[in-house]
Amino acid sequence: MIEIRFEERVKIGLQYVLESLHGCSPFGQEKIRRLRFYMPEERAELETELYNVERAAAAADRLEAALNACPVVITGQPDGATCAEYGDGILKLL
Repeated sequence: MIEIRFEERVKIGLQYVLESLHGCSPFGQEKIRRLRFYMPEERAELETELYNVERAAAAADRLEAALNACPVVITGQPDGATCAEYGDGILKLL
């Protein structure tokens, strides 16, 4: 692999990031294959895509907060909660 200095990566910018993406799932790999630049007349589609990304990030933040705040603990011991109880505890916080 070719080594690229940090300054060169900054100059390359978004194109470097896009070329470096690796999907972790078939869905993610397909999304990466379909990445493209938007034309100026496609502004509405781009804004919709950005709105969807912002909503997904906000949902991920809410889920992380719920996971951290959940009082139910799965211990693997007889006195610990079941996965269903843990899931119910998360859903109550969402």
